Amino acid sequence: MVSSLLQTALFLWKKRHRKSYELVTLLGLWLMPAIFSVHLRFWRFLLIWAIFSSITARLLLACSRKKMSRTTPRQVYTFFLGIYKASKIVGVTGYCMVLAELFGMGPLLHLLLPKDLPIDLVWYGLYFGILGRDCAQVATDTLSARLGMEGRQLVTRVNNCGICGNELCDEVQLPGERTVQLSCKHCFHDLCVRGWTMVGKKDTCPQCGEKVDLRSLLADRPWETHNITWIQMMDGIRYLVVWNPIIFTVL
Repeated sequence: MVSSLLQTALFLWKKRHRKSYELVTLLGLWLMPAIFSVHLRFWRFLLIWAIFSSITARLLLACSRKKMSRTTPRQVYTFFLGIYKASKIVGVTGYCMVLAELFGMGPLLHLLLPKDLPIDLVWYGLYFGILGRDCAQVATDTLSARLGMEGRQLVTRVNNCGICGNELCDEVQLPGERTVQLSCKHCFHDLCVRGWTMVGKKDTCPQCGEKVDLRSLLADRPWETHNITWIQMMDGIRYLVVWNPIIFTVL
């Protein structure tokens, strides 16, 4: 009876005050596994969690500063894209190892690797993938609001990126340093303009404000998904990690 009442209260809270529900859930998702890991002495997870938390906290602080650096959108985009890719690789690797065990390859894997490694990899991939996605959303909301308050203060020199101000180069460089030219003819570093599109300027040039087609840049924003099955699975994991332990504690 009490469990049903608590779940109903959570449902109504999420329906009527979604923003506060998501923020509290994100805080719980961030802290609950660390608290349990301290109790259970999972030091490896705590080390990875501490590194992720320190970098994410620094980026969120940079997003909220009154005078935001021109490179902040780029840094936010690069970090959370890297977290997504790493989580995907780790999670898929763990899933494949779990399948290998189901098909009778467990003894061989256990000779070479720790017994709990497949489940650990699946957990790391899911947890940091979802936590990184939620933190990326908070960062983009903060950046979008900050840019809206500051207005456009971008450089206009022809041979420089219109966002970070650094020089553009026609020579082949790292993928993130390649030059992207929008339909309005303004040029930017690839990661800089991707960071700009990430903070909500989906259809405007960051330099002149003209409406441009940015669909090719928006196509691989992995933390934004409209797949219903994936969204429901993420909600289920958030519930199991954050709210299920609280409900059982109350009961």
